[in-house]
Amino acid sequence: MLNILSYSTILVHKSVVSNFADPSRAPILNNHPVVRQILKAISLKRVPENREIWDVSTLYNWISNHPPCEGSHFEVSRHVALLLLLCSGRRVHDLTLLLTSSDRLQDLGDSIIFWPAFGSKTDSATYRQSGWHLKQNSANPVFDPVLWVRKLIALSAARMGKKEVNSLFITTRGLVKAASRSVIAGWVRTSLSAAGINASAGSFRSAVGSSRINSDSSLDSVLKLGNWRARENFLKHYYKPIAKKPGPPSVSLEHCFEPI
Repeated sequence: MLNILSYSTILVHKSVVSNFADPSRAPILNNHPVVRQILKAISLKRVPENREIWDVSTLYNWISNHPPCEGSHFEVSRHVALLLLLCSGRRVHDLTLLLTSSDRLQDLGDSIIFWPAFGSKTDSATYRQSGWHLKQNSANPVFDPVLWVRKLIALSAARMGKKEVNSLFITTRGLVKAASRSVIAGWVRTSLSAAGINASAGSFRSAVGSSRINSDSSLDSVLKLGNWRARENFLKHYYKPIAKKPGPPSVSLEHCFEPI
């Protein structure tokens, strides 16, 4: 029971029990030395926090076994979101800042550069997140961000028709408009769930960063790729042990992304 109930809930139970047992003596029971000692011991007991983060290899394996249907706008949108999060290790919200207008996207043939719109959590009057330089991964087409970004742009153009929406990610059903952070997160969660990963879309940042540190990438490299401003914040709140499962070693798309 102590492992299930929080300390505050135990205090409530204690008060209820003492009042039901003998309302006239409730204050005496509540302040009995034995009761107080037990409560103090419970308050000092710290249940170990589960700080493990999911292994990105689990998601890579799922993607390999479940490639998107190239004609499905939803599946391609979701796939591109997954690839960009795995490449960059940045926030889901940052995906909403990627635009396809000529001043925000450069297609260089073997690579694509996005210049994100202002609005990242770290953006300020004196700091802007870097550009996203996506590079081909011709050795493994399923994980080629350049290939799939182009497919997504083509599918989105067909869905929009004459309507112009400059966002890389647009809604896949209903009214055509830019996909919000919550919409993209919903796409991502469906893949995590299908892969057997019980985590939120926001956990990508921790999973990718932790995987890169464990793969011997330098801390400075991880911080730069993920647009981290403070190493202390990453080390304290985001770097976590990885919940390893039997299977192939962790892989990375780090070579497909360069901050510029």
